[in-house]
Amino acid sequence: MDIVTYDSMESICNSLENVKLVYSLNLKLIRDIDLICSEICNRELSDLDIYDVCVSCGSDLTYDQEYTVYDADIKWMKTEGFKRFLSNLAIKHDISDINKYNLCINIYAQILDLFSIQVSTE
Repeated sequence: MDIVTYDSMESICNSLENVKLVYSLNLKLIRDIDLICSEICNRELSDLDIYDVCVSCGSDLTYDQEYTVYDADIKWMKTEGFKRFLSNLAIKHDISDINKYNLCINIYAQILDLFSIQVSTE
């Protein structure tokens, strides 16, 4: 009969000490943000209803069906995602005016809130 031995918990923890997890971009999330932005580009920024925008995107918008949103995705949305949103929006709207820029910030905050509802803690 073979005797099975196990590493100690301390040994296992020490071996994981140098492990680094790398975040990979959620391409479906990016596609959804681009889709929402594209729909916003077809509208006036003032009095924009983000839920109406999402409804207009129809079944192409898949954030609640095809993938899970994680904390790392929200962190990306708060930095690089916001830059991407502004860049895409600037193609169609002049956002150099401070009032329009503030509208964009408020619109993006609504988008961020919408995706934050779906965050998985797993």
